[in-house]
Amino acid sequence: MMIYNRDNAIYHSDTVAQLAEACPNLIGFKDGSGDMGPVRHVTSALGDRLTYLGGMPTAKLFAESYLAAEFTTYSSAVFNFVPELAVKFYAAVRAHDTATCNDLLQRFFTRSWPCADARRTTRCR
Repeated sequence: MMIYNRDNAIYHSDTVAQLAEACPNLIGFKDGSGDMGPVRHVTSALGDRLTYLGGMPTAKLFAESYLAAEFTTYSSAVFNFVPELAVKFYAAVRAHDTATCNDLLQRFFTRSWPCADARRTTRCR
């Protein structure tokens, strides 16, 4: 079982700790909030008791930040339609290869994001 921390279900570290103690089958914490402060409190409080998964809708844009907060992986639809690119990006994140991450973010991920041109327009497409 995995907690999905997002929107109307935001879990504080003390709540996650209580659930982890009461539910031995609780194995993971997936975050879709992007609020790194409270999320870091969860990883700090629970350590390796749980597996941590980044679940932001634009996970690639936050993958390096999540890795720094002890999230070893993230969910991404890109694995379904451009798996080679997704694997290359994930390998770069895990290797702390910032140059490759930035290159792929610029060439693919930020250009394919609907709000990538928000700097030049007044509305996202």
